[in-house]
Amino acid sequence: MSSLEFKPDWDQAREKLRAWWHGRGLALSVFAPRTKALFGLPKPEIPVDAEERWLDAEFRINNAEYLFDNTFYGGTAFPDANLYLGPGCMALYIGCKGDFSKCDGTFSGQDTIWFFPFITDPGNAPDLIFDRENKYWQRHLEMIMVALERGADRYRVSIPVFVNNLDMLGYTRGATELLLDLVDRPEWVHRCQRQILDLYFLYYQEVYELVKDPDGACSYNGFQAWAPGKVTRAGVDFGAMISPKMYREFVIPYVQEECDRVDYAIFHLDGPECICHVDELLKIRSLHAFQWSPKEYGCGSPHWFPLYEKIRSAGRSLQLRGVEEDELAPLLSVLGHDGLNIWMNVSSEAAANRILDKYA
Repeated sequence: MSSLEFKPDWDQAREKLRAWWHGRGLALSVFAPRTKALFGLPKPEIPVDAEERWLDAEFRINNAEYLFDNTFYGGTAFPDANLYLGPGCMALYIGCKGDFSKCDGTFSGQDTIWFFPFITDPGNAPDLIFDRENKYWQRHLEMIMVALERGADRYRVSIPVFVNNLDMLGYTRGATELLLDLVDRPEWVHRCQRQILDLYFLYYQEVYELVKDPDGACSYNGFQAWAPGKVTRAGVDFGAMISPKMYREFVIPYVQEECDRVDYAIFHLDGPECICHVDELLKIRSLHAFQWSPKEYGCGSPHWFPLYEKIRSAGRSLQLRGVEEDELAPLLSVLGHDGLNIWMNVSSEAAANRILDKYA
């Protein structure tokens, strides 16, 4: 697949992303509104029912294609069908109820699904199992397959953000309850962790077999993590609430195995409270890259340069989203170009091309 209808220079972008995983070169992704839509696709009508806004395959795909038609994807940016069902859709597959109302139908970044715990008594809780007949799993697979049929040679269709580890267990049990479980019933937590990791790869493998390229390459939704092989987005936001000692026991072994079971892995580091765990994460040799969500100051701020230098000096690549144009030059002067995947959103194609001409 050397080009895509909505991304004619996909072959060049792909080679830069391949090099980025190995710490070579700058992967600069610049997004901008198109001066003129490529094909003039109509804006789809938003379903009245909130749940159908998430589950209706035609609407979701038409909505994605409308976005592609009106977006300039510069450098290593590429059109990726955003077909996720909230941040952690596996929760729906294994028994959580969902509140779908937080969606206006634009999927502009603020839309989400709230998951409600169903494990109230760990002593009598059933095992977490792969339920092939689950309604949400079936609807999600249908959506992915329709997108693959319509998107062939036009755009990417990625593996959705399933989420696992303590984050998934927190969805099914409740965050406060899980914090107590870590102290009161650690064996039960470990047993659930094992079930969740195995479930993650059951769902992952089914979707991977659908979306992979002939050479085995695929992409992971959420961070546009394209890689020339199997790729996962690891990450444990729950880690912000536990000590380094607990993190070493309840997080690191499962992140290690998740990374070991794929060819490429990027870790979503979620906020300053998680920085204390970076040294342990850097010991995982099969973890190739970090994506940093700072919560404050912004990714391009010099405040975070020491963190970036630590990660890069350990031979890991970095993905930084939301860097401003005036922050780019100082960032590159300190870190250099190698091993950086920088995302920028600018106001016009002209601004995007000016940045790309200067830096990419």
